Amino acid sequence: MKTGMLILVLVLVFSLAPVPTGAAQEAPNPYVAYVKQGNIYIQHLDPLPGETPLQLTSAAAPMVSMTEAWPPEYYPQDTLLRWSPDGTKLAWVRGYGEELYAIDVNRWVESVNDPNTPDVQPTLVAQNLVTLMPPAWSDDGVHLYYAIGTGQFQEVQEMVNVYVSDMSCLSAPEGCTNITSGVVGNFWFNTGCGGTPEYPSVALIWENVGFASYPLVFDWVPTNLIVHSIGCFPAGVALLDMNTNNDYPLDESIIGVDVLETGDFLVGIVPGEDELTTTVRIMQTSPNAQPRDYQINGAMDYVSWRPDGTGFFFSLRQLEDRISIPETLQDRSVNILGVWPMEINVYFVGLHYYDLLNGTDSRLYTMSAHTLANITPVGDYVLFAQVDNSDTWYRVFEQGASAATLRMNAPHINIIRLNIRTAQVDLYLEDVGQIAVQPLP
Repeated sequence: MKTGMLILVLVLVFSLAPVPTGAAQEAPNPYVAYVKQGNIYIQHLDPLPGETPLQLTSAAAPMVSMTEAWPPEYYPQDTLLRWSPDGTKLAWVRGYGEELYAIDVNRWVESVNDPNTPDVQPTLVAQNLVTLMPPAWSDDGVHLYYAIGTGQFQEVQEMVNVYVSDMSCLSAPEGCTNITSGVVGNFWFNTGCGGTPEYPSVALIWENVGFASYPLVFDWVPTNLIVHSIGCFPAGVALLDMNTNNDYPLDESIIGVDVLETGDFLVGIVPGEDELTTTVRIMQTSPNAQPRDYQINGAMDYVSWRPDGTGFFFSLRQLEDRISIPETLQDRSVNILGVWPMEINVYFVGLHYYDLLNGTDSRLYTMSAHTLANITPVGDYVLFAQVDNSDTWYRVFEQGASAATLRMNAPHINIIRLNIRTAQVDLYLEDVGQIAVQPLP
């Protein structure tokens, strides 16, 4: 999608909650943390007059990509941003799990805006986390949980320790001079991550959403449980009881899991054998929980809870074209692209909302794009990452363009913001795929 060329094909307005009456109230305006060129920036959801984004980190730098014909890559990229439930702290992973950082955002913003305030820097919490597995906060925003491999293997499985660190020091004037951490449980994790995305749209998903196109799940549940993926290929979740150190398998086929803010339910996708239907599965986060399934017409990519749990947002895709690359271009493909993709899929996608109270499916937005990911509802808005198709990029390649020209025509990933009450849609953040919105009070 070219900058400034956003075309809304279809938006249907619907009410997610009763419209309040009486005196007008100022809408909450939380911070949005996002990753651009590998570094973290923070701004208000609705930027204040004259507000410019604040840059929190600066470690990432351009790296030599697998091919210079693809979108640029940065390393070590900050990723897997997680706000504490009270909205005061932010944690994230650097690289592929090499380092875990956290910061008190309010104290940091104050130090940036007030030269008389002592400097506040991110705190290094831990190192060598499980690849692409996020951290998780307790509901009081004090304890931070994370997973580190032990090096103990059983065939393709590695024993992973779950650690917890007391991060109350982030709010102290002196900062974190000594972090108290300890192991609170462990589980077996299927290793063997690997592979290569075949064309740029897929590469953007892997970089901004998760390995093999789906994120790993690692969430704390208030009954002192951890919901976690069972392997680096993201199908399957289990439940670690840190009270007993028992690990209970919940579902071995579910992918794209999102845990409700209260921690008591999860929603995920069970792909169908074809692209005609998809099963959405909802389960309690408790041992021996029984699934509740909902059949959705079409091939679903991603799903995300509405914060109050009365419904879920999801993206569907429909195949528009399948470009087969002829063997006559094989040598040039390997030399210029670094790979020889056999096919490039071109999709038409839609954002939907399923209301669990009345069983209705509402289509909110459609576009010719590869996918809609990282769906993030907040207040009257839904923010999501839109990944361009690779068909334009391929046509330029087919015409004999250089790697530099191909990069100029490479697909983008942008954050789109949809107001579900007014139907207004805008290109919110360009060349950004990862966002995390500060929890509303």
